[in-house]
Amino acid sequence: MDSKEVPVIFKFLFGSISGAFAESITFPLFIIKTVMQTSGVGSRNKGYKTSFDVFHSIIKGEGFISFYSGLGPAIAKHKMFSGIKIGVYQTLVDYHHKQFDTSPPFRVKVLYATTSGALAGFFSHPYDLVRIRILTSPAEERMRFRGVYRTFWEIRKKDGIRGVFKAAPVTVLRASVAAITKFVAYSEAKEYLIKNDLIGDKVACHMLCSLAATLCMCFLYLPFDAVKVRLQYFYDFESIPQCNSGSVDCFMKIVRQEGYLALWKGFTPAVVCYGFYNIIFFLTMENLLRMHKEVPYSQRKIDDDEFFEIGP
Repeated sequence: MDSKEVPVIFKFLFGSISGAFAESITFPLFIIKTVMQTSGVGSRNKGYKTSFDVFHSIIKGEGFISFYSGLGPAIAKHKMFSGIKIGVYQTLVDYHHKQFDTSPPFRVKVLYATTSGALAGFFSHPYDLVRIRILTSPAEERMRFRGVYRTFWEIRKKDGIRGVFKAAPVTVLRASVAAITKFVAYSEAKEYLIKNDLIGDKVACHMLCSLAATLCMCFLYLPFDAVKVRLQYFYDFESIPQCNSGSVDCFMKIVRQEGYLALWKGFTPAVVCYGFYNIIFFLTMENLLRMHKEVPYSQRKIDDDEFFEIGP
């Protein structure tokens, strides 16, 4: 093995570290996005008009510390989610490059992104369920959620196995869509900018490409995310019909009762959240890779298959 080649285990490890670090920084923005998605359920009343309304309401009602409720399962989720997604995708890309001595074409990148996203979404689903359930629970109920595994057991006792895995299919689909839009958009944009000498492989390039990928991702994946969050919603299933149905039925009820735009509730905080997340994640990943390879950033050679990807 080349001394500069990154072993598979380090791809998973660096992805986990970068994902957990980025999540810990951007988690308050994720809370604002989730609150907006679960406001005005079942009616065309938005509940909260802007992100600032949500911020003010949380600060006034529960205090600043509530912005970090559920941070534990969120970090645990991203340690697994980001590690698997980055590790699997980049391993597949590297394998393709070794076999064919070229970067994978667009359609193959889509296939690799779909595979990595689906695996990451499936294995991280329990942590994601705990995270959403804590965020959407009332303050008085949140006190009994102590620790990731104890919270999962509480959910298991209350909702049963069906309740635990009801949102799993849409979670996997959501993760695949997010991986496709972010991975392919980011790698294609970066490859285009560098190969056409429009901008060098520098921080500015990474930030520009990550922001472009974020816009693509938020527009395409938020409808799936809206359905997932509703199915993982805390409140009594019987009182909210949307939460007592399958993915397709939940989607149709959101559209009929709240309108198409309800699928993109929380778009602004989502763009800000995932935009910062992607930038923090990617810069952390690049620095970890650079430290491992022990190559100065200014002297690093650009390899066609070295387009590491990013994501929440």
